Amino acid sequence: MKFYRLSLIVLLSSLIYHLSSNPISAATIADHTVISQFPALTQAQIITATTYPTLFMHQSTGNNVDYFGLRCLAGISWDTNYGLAPECINYKNTRDSGGWFWFDKSNLSWDIWPQPMSDGRAKTDQFVSIVHQRQASYSVLGMKHCYVDAWNQDFNYYRSQMEQLQSDYPTKTFIWTTQVITADISANCINGTWYNSCDSIQSFNNQLRSYAATYDIYLYDMADIESDGGRCFQNGKWGNDGTGTNVQYEVMCPEYYDGPGGGGGGHPDTEGGLVLAKGFWWLMANIDANSGPTVTPTGNPPPPASPTQIPIDTDLDNDDDTDFLDLLNLIFSFNTSGPGNFNRIGLVDIFDFNLLIQNL
Repeated sequence: MKFYRLSLIVLLSSLIYHLSSNPISAATIADHTVISQFPALTQAQIITATTYPTLFMHQSTGNNVDYFGLRCLAGISWDTNYGLAPECINYKNTRDSGGWFWFDKSNLSWDIWPQPMSDGRAKTDQFVSIVHQRQASYSVLGMKHCYVDAWNQDFNYYRSQMEQLQSDYPTKTFIWTTQVITADISANCINGTWYNSCDSIQSFNNQLRSYAATYDIYLYDMADIESDGGRCFQNGKWGNDGTGTNVQYEVMCPEYYDGPGGGGGGHPDTEGGLVLAKGFWWLMANIDANSGPTVTPTGNPPPPASPTQIPIDTDLDNDDDTDFLDLLNLIFSFNTSGPGNFNRIGLVDIFDFNLLIQNL
């Protein structure tokens, strides 16, 4: 009898230790699998979700999610002559008639960054600053990184900042988001070059998903939605030098960027914007904003207070300063891979323009 009692004590002790050192996952994750569940959302869920004052920060790709998706579901954007999905007309009609279902976005501040960044860590810092300034007006707060942010992306830095925000504002609900992925495979998924953004993005997203498997967070897995669960991928090898182990990089599915309204880089088309909006509202409908999730800090050492930035030389005419002539050179090289392609991602674009302006 003593033996059985002793065995039971050992068993219970092991179980208690296991549970205390391995938190049970309670993460709520909106990935590609929830798109098929979207029509099953109840009216009560939707009404509750749309009443939460919500702030979600984004860059240019988020505008496509708003116009092609969120505004469609709100019955605001519906003209199929512009490539919008036929179902957008249904949301407009039900809204106009006072019927169901549609998604009121009047409490959703889907805001573009006041100062666009092409830098993962800097954008995380920007979100922290915005939360401190504006959190009093919102119950739910989140952000997304753009595909151009990968060159200075750091999951541990993002994690520590998000954990600190949750600690600072325990009554708020924070949305964690995987980094959106690219459609420009030839420009961004090349091993053996000085930089491979697909490598950086995949590493960030893998680490965030592993974290969500352990900790109670709300995860908006935009990358999984854009790649349809990894159905769309590009073969590669870990590491910029191309000598690492084999890997399949998630990339944006063609049907989500090559239709009306889509574009290069990672800008979703009308179909892509709509599925991303459905994923967002599914997540919102499964949030209890009256009791934000409890995230236990991982205990890893905090990152440096001032993240190390990679210096960018914007002096295009080599006269030892960045001036108006450099700005003209950049403007004339727009949509090319020539001078002014500072972040080495795709072609010269507005993000390169922003980098140069910061150095004027």
